[in-house]
Amino acid sequence: MHFRVARQYAAAHGRFLPPTTATWEGHPIGVWAKNARAAARRARENEELRAAGRSVRSAAGAMSVIEEPEPSSRISTGYPM
Repeated sequence: MHFRVARQYAAAHGRFLPPTTATWEGHPIGVWAKNARAAARRARENEELRAAGRSVRSAAGAMSVIEEPEPSSRISTGYPM
C-alpha cells in the first residue's frame, strides 16, 4: 500500500521527498518515508560495523531485506538508493 501511495505522490510532485508532515489520501506518507530512510540508514550502518568485525548492539529498527518493485513501477527520487 505505501509503495502505491509513494508512486502517486511522486507522480504528482515529480519526485519522492515529502516533508514529515505530508499526507496523501489520508496516509502519513512523510512519516513513513522518514522512518523508512532511518531504518535503511541503521541497517547500512549495522552492516558496515559487522563487515569491520565490530559488534552491533541491536538490529531493532533496522530495515530487513524488502522486495524491490518491478523495474517498470520504480520511481525516480533523484537520489541514489
